[in-house]
Amino acid sequence: MFRLSMRTAAFATMIAALLVAPGVTWAQAVKTPVAGTTINVATTDPGETFVDEDGIVHMRGVVIEQQVLGDVVGVQTVTFDANFDPLTGDGDVHGFFEFTGTALGLTGTFEGRFGGPLVGGVFFFSTTAQGSGDFDGMKKMTTGQTIAPNVFSYEGRILSPQGF
Repeated sequence: MFRLSMRTAAFATMIAALLVAPGVTWAQAVKTPVAGTTINVATTDPGETFVDEDGIVHMRGVVIEQQVLGDVVGVQTVTFDANFDPLTGDGDVHGFFEFTGTALGLTGTFEGRFGGPLVGGVFFFSTTAQGSGDFDGMKKMTTGQTIAPNVFSYEGRILSPQGF
């Protein structure tokens, strides 16, 4: 009599599922391109700033309000930390944000994280955010950079598992 161990049976089931999976049609998320600008409107909390013994500036918990224009329109609150050399403008910035507004004829909120390097005073960033409200189940991913003092350009896409 041939007996399978529990581990062997589980492995066999997994292999069988993998062999059948190529025949299954999986739904693709709809990818909608978005682009625009964000403009710093106000600093609502300056957070803490200090300079270390090497002359590097460290900013913690700075909160700013931004106006968002383009394919995505609304306002967002950004909370960030930064470390940079004031002589070269090189460093890094990272934090989180909450956007409230409209895109694709829908209204809702995207909350997420961002980060990237400062190179010569220019901030290059990427963002990833999850949606709620009409954006529930959607994901927004962008990249961008500083284009003028307090002005940033971005481009990316919104992924929607349901389509539009």
